[in-house]
Amino acid sequence: MKHRIILIAMLLLTTTLKAQVITGYDGGMMVHTGYLAGEIAPLEQKTQGFTFGIGGVARLHLGKHFRVGGEGYLSSLNLLSNKSFTKLGWGGALVDCYFTFKKCSPYLGVTIGGGSATSVIMKEGNTKDWIAEEQLVYNKQALMVIDPFIGAEYAIAPSMAVTVKMDFLFGFSSKELYVPRGPRLYLGMVFKH
Repeated sequence: MKHRIILIAMLLLTTTLKAQVITGYDGGMMVHTGYLAGEIAPLEQKTQGFTFGIGGVARLHLGKHFRVGGEGYLSSLNLLSNKSFTKLGWGGALVDCYFTFKKCSPYLGVTIGGGSATSVIMKEGNTKDWIAEEQLVYNKQALMVIDPFIGAEYAIAPSMAVTVKMDFLFGFSSKELYVPRGPRLYLGMVFKH
């Protein structure tokens, strides 16, 4: 239901403001790596390490310097070197400010949204057999995300740019079972119109 409301709002915004304010749109995909840290409190399990993932962005250009839209990503973090893992899937609404200098466009913004953190922790056992493990914990929890970011796009064609972005993810949850935080670096392509 929430997705339908957002879609209807974006369509209304597009049709009512197109002639006056919306100067274009863009979107693309990015891969990322970084470092996430947190703790699964009930297990006293530290979750920290390098994360890898993929995601994308779609934005409307408002005037000459502002963009609004949405983005979403999936980040995976391997734990305990026994196939235990934490996955963070999140997305949200973004707003950013950009300036264009010839082919380079630096930008600064923030994304506010939500998602879920899924953790599978195997305390003992092994993944190389078909024997059920007794010391395995599975948890999926909702969380809120605030993600400030800074980046730059470099135009390689009039409608295509390479983008590099750095962020710092802040996760919040009322349950406080697992709250990830940390910086990440993104590299991707953006297609503009």
